[in-house]
Formats: sequence, structure tokens, C-alpha cells
Amino acid sequence: MHDLIGKGVAAVRRRKRWTQEETARWFRHYGLTSWRTSTVGSLEAGLRRPRFDEVLLMAAALEVTVAELVPDVDELVDLGDGGAAMSVAAIRALLSGAADGHAAFPRDPAHFRYPGDAAMAAALDQAGAERDRQRLLIQPLLDTFLPRTLSAEDEQKLYLPPTDAEKYAASRLGVEPVVIKAASLLLFGGPFDERRDAAIPDAAKLEPRSRQAERGLVTRAFLASIRNQIAIAYGDDEGEEPEGEDS
Repeated sequence: MHDLIGKGVAAVRRRKRWTQEETARWFRHYGLTSWRTSTVGSLEAGLRRPRFDEVLLMAAALEVTVAELVPDVDELVDLGDGGAAMSVAAIRALLSGAADGHAAFPRDPAHFRYPGDAAMAAALDQAGAERDRQRLLIQPLLDTFLPRTLSAEDEQKLYLPPTDAEKYAASRLGVEPVVIKAASLLLFGGPFDERRDAAIPDAAKLEPRSRQAERGLVTRAFLASIRNQIAIAYGDDEGEEPEGEDS
């Protein structure tokens, strides 16, 4: 897309018989204060990726619509990072406001290329399989707390990306982060980081070194509790005693 915009700017500039230096001067006048002749040259060569706000200011300076900055060529333009593409004709229709591009070219493969239902389904299947795997992994831990179960909200928290503290705890205990998440929710009633920090008395009043020391003590206690619960759930009473955390 930035290649097309660069070509479009060059075409309009030549039509107005402006040099790149004159164009840069007008761009600065319209708010692109850092633009110089070399910036215009980089844009036209397809080396610079303009932001949308810059495209709007360039169109204003050149006295054209944004649609006119997109050359009318017969090709598909890659958009986003998921494999989607759109024809220049559809892009110009969307930008001009004269017609809705999707209405003008309703899912016409000549104008649109979507990642596809198959790719989306594969991604969802992969995510679902990973969630099922993690659920099986923590099931023994969940079973030790029956009949108590996790709430729907806590279930969602299980599958969020782990925090640095959860990764550290998992590394110390030799388990996956989802086990730390489940154990913390069941034992302490909330996420590991949140409950650990809440357990530090008067944390806001402590000096940084004191707060760090207290955090290490609380982390050590939390890890010991989780380690014991893991041993009960998985029948493993071996392992290294967790050390404190200094971060």
C-alpha cells in the first residue's frame, strides 16, 4: 500500500510540475514539519511507510482526495499481516466514498482475497487443542479442590498469556505456567502477581529495597504452598525447595 501511495504522490507532483523540494515545502506548510526533499524521495521510491494522518495531510497539500493518491492500476494490494488483499479499484471505491467497496465488489475474488475460512478454522482448532491440553494438565490439581471449582471468570484467566512472575514460578517449580495460574487461583483466590503483592504489608510505605525483600519472602512462601499442592495433586514429593524472588 505504501508503494502505491508513493507512486500516487509522484504522479500528482509531476502533474502539478512541482519538484520534490517544492512538494516537501508544501508538506511542511500543511503540518508535516519534519519532511524534507529526501523524505519525499524516499516516499516516492517506496522506502517510507506513511501513517494515515500523514496521507491525509499530503492529500490536503496536493489538493487531491486520498483516493486520487492511489494510482488506478489493475492489481491486488496486500493488506494487514494475515494474507488479505484488495484490488486497487476496491480501495479507491472505499476511499472516495462514491461507493462502498464491498457493495460494489461483493466478495468478488477478482477484488478481494481473504485469509479464508479454512485458515481461520485451523487457527481456532489449534487454539482449542492447546486449551484442551492445558485443561488435562491441570485436571489433577483441580480435582484436589473438589467440590470447589473455578468460576467462569477464573477459567478465562487460566488461558491468558503468563506474566513474568508466573513464568519465573513455573521455572522454579518445573511446571508449566498454567499450573501456577490454576494453583494460585485455587489456593490464594486470585492471580499469582496480584495476590502476592496484596500480601506484602504496607507495600506502598516501604522503601524499594525493603519492598523487594518483602516480595521475596512472600514469593518464597507462595511457591512453597504451590509446591506442596502440586505434590498432593500429582503424587510427587520430590523437587528443589523454591528460593525467594528478588524482582
